Amino acid sequence: MSRLAERRPNYLPPNALHRKLKLRKKPIHVVQKAIPLAKAGGRSFDIRVMMMRHRSRWTYIGMLAKVAGAGSVITNVRRGNGYVLSVPEALRQAGQKSHAAKMEMLKKAKL
Repeated sequence: MSRLAERRPNYLPPNALHRKLKLRKKPIHVVQKAIPLAKAGGRSFDIRVMMMRHRSRWTYIGMLAKVAGAGSVITNVRRGNGYVLSVPEALRQAGQKSHAAKMEMLKKAKL
């Protein structure tokens, strides 16, 4: 194993990261801690839920899986060269067949 592969990432506390990046006191950036993501086709993916607010009520609009591009950890399709999958398909590719089947049943129940 190479020395680079053995090296662990160095995480800074959020306030130190803000100072290092010279961000404003009320930053316009969102800094998130990395979490382990499931894999579809060997690539990380996350599940996004779309909601829409009408007056004061939130309504579910849809759900999809965003898959990172090859060699990328970014699941943003445009920036990470990734692609979109249906949630059941992403779960199937991640080896979660029982969850994928449940998602399909829920989808059919909504129709």
